[in-house]
Amino acid sequence: TAATVDSMVDAARARRLEGSYGVKYTNTVLDAIARMDGVVGARVLVIGSANPWLEACFLAHGAASVTTLEYRELRSEHARVSALTPDAMRDLVLRGAQRARLCECPSR
Repeated sequence: TAATVDSMVDAARARRLEGSYGVKYTNTVLDAIARMDGVVGARVLVIGSANPWLEACFLAHGAASVTTLEYRELRSEHARVSALTPDAMRDLVLRGAQRARLCECPSR
């Protein structure tokens, strides 16, 4: 749910997000994201994350939106998180939409 993602973003900002691998690992990821150029305001693609902990980390560091590429269909109720299957991504690329705003792709 949107509230779940928002609470994960808050936990990431407070450096208390468990993520999928524990707080220590998540904080290492947060530190790496903090060193990246261009995250603030960016549209980020996360590959293979059914639990939106990594998405929350990018949102906590100012990403405009995050799209998850996942084999199984995921539904996101959060306005800044969407999901695509590889088939849907392939269709976008084949239609010449690789420069499309991925967050606006249907996630349902």
